[in-house]
Amino acid sequence: MRGAVRTAVSGAAHFAGFTILTQWGQQIDQDALPGIAVFTPREDKRRVAAGKYQRQTDVVVLIRREGAASLEDRLDDDASAAEAVALAALLALAIEDAELASVEIDIPGSGEQRIGSAVLTFRVLQLT
Repeated sequence: MRGAVRTAVSGAAHFAGFTILTQWGQQIDQDALPGIAVFTPREDKRRVAAGKYQRQTDVVVLIRREGAASLEDRLDDDASAAEAVALAALLALAIEDAELASVEIDIPGSGEQRIGSAVLTFRVLQLT
């Protein structure tokens, strides 16, 4: 899942020029912004029948960029583009369901050059 979403966002025209991060928690040098990462920080598993399990996996897309007054608008645009390509990639896999569960925009601090992030969390349901 993570690889399919990473491939989809890295190939999307909207994200041309973005640094693709491959590790959770990887530091982003300011010169490497904008950057995008895909990770799966959580998976829940429960038995639904003998030998059958339901897995719910969180797939997270993290986008970081710098900007000034229009930073929030640019992050909103990034989040919309990431939602479209990530959902398409997830639904193309052999899974039961996928949905965007949340989008969080964070722009700490102030000043002319701020760094903000958009965090999109997708919930993926699989039966195994």
